[in-house]
Amino acid sequence: MEKVEEKVNRLETAFEEFTRTVGLEFNKVYNAIMLSHMNYEKISQDIVQLGNRIESTRELLDNFIKESEKQRQEDRQKFNEFKDEMREEHRKMNRQWGELANKMGTIVEDIIYPATRPVLEKYFNCELETTMMNITRKKDGIKDEFDVIAVSADKVFLIEVKSTMRQQYVDDFKNKKLERFRFLFSEYNDKTLVPILATLRYEDSMLAYVTKNNIYAMAYREWDYMDILNFDKIMI
Repeated sequence: MEKVEEKVNRLETAFEEFTRTVGLEFNKVYNAIMLSHMNYEKISQDIVQLGNRIESTRELLDNFIKESEKQRQEDRQKFNEFKDEMREEHRKMNRQWGELANKMGTIVEDIIYPATRPVLEKYFNCELETTMMNITRKKDGIKDEFDVIAVSADKVFLIEVKSTMRQQYVDDFKNKKLERFRFLFSEYNDKTLVPILATLRYEDSMLAYVTKNNIYAMAYREWDYMDILNFDKIMI
């Protein structure tokens, strides 16, 4: 199939020839009219030839436009097919990566922690001053470990990570973990505490339960990227 660039060059050449020819033909017609011994038959022939050239150029332009539009549609379809293939490959890679991290027990280090800053800064419109991972603290005989802590000017984010989310984990996080965090990290008591439960993916029923308990749910969105799935439904 002829390339678009070649079609454009051919069209430009045709228009240049058309412009030159039109000028010559009109000059011929004008000169003939100005002559006292004008040849009406010749003038008529010139006008017919000029009309034929105009029609030929118009047809060339119409064909070029139709072929160009067809080529654009074919290119757009190929691009969309390629984009869909790449998206599916990206999802597959994320799924495999998540499963591997889950098996190796490195889900926090490999998936959740790297996503913490971009996700939180995007949704909460803040700049994180500090991010910490796998922090253990003991105070007055009370000890606990926290997966991810992130701090901004007016908020402190507590992210608890589970390979598979269960109702018991949600209850323990809400009723025990948050209270222990406030006690062990009392230096952040002047900030709003934002609770987040993170996992690879949420079942609909579990997502509803986390939302019901006013906790943010962080997970893959369709295996495309890490996201907060219920942001608009939580009131903190």
